[in-house]
Amino acid sequence: MEFKNILVTDINPFDYTGLAGIKHFTTHQMKTRLMSFEDIDLQKNSFDVVFMCSSLHHSSNVGKVSKHVSRVLKKNGKWFIIGEPVRGLFDSKNKSMEESNADGFNDNYYYWWHYKREITKAGFSVQVLFPDELDKILTGKIEGNAAKSYKKVLLSFFKGIYSFGIGKTFIKWIYPFSF
Repeated sequence: MEFKNILVTDINPFDYTGLAGIKHFTTHQMKTRLMSFEDIDLQKNSFDVVFMCSSLHHSSNVGKVSKHVSRVLKKNGKWFIIGEPVRGLFDSKNKSMEESNADGFNDNYYYWWHYKREITKAGFSVQVLFPDELDKILTGKIEGNAAKSYKKVLLSFFKGIYSFGIGKTFIKWIYPFSF
């Protein structure tokens, strides 16, 4: 699929970390526009695809962003959300996000069901893709990062379950809840 008319938006104008950085990563001609996704000032039904990479967690209102995206997408348009941090079932506040907020960033640490609830309320269906890397960790093909002791125990437990057909199905079902 080839896209001819691309608009890149960001609230950050800086080089490498924001809008000015686009020139470093592609030679494709595209328009850029400085704006917040919580205040999308774009025409209704104007895009086939909206692609967000590691950005939705910077919103204080996932529901508002979801409604804006729904408004600007054409009928049968697609919204792709990639690389969002998810608060695990056993996690408390994320210290690194608290530190980045102290530096002026708006990082939020949402549970999976919060994202899903707000996105589906805006009329989207949600499909979670199971990453190949996690499959490789659970089958022992690569080492996983399990820094905390309870995560090491959980990883060992899930590796055992994953080796069975029904266990693999179960793991893929609970994956979005992120341990």
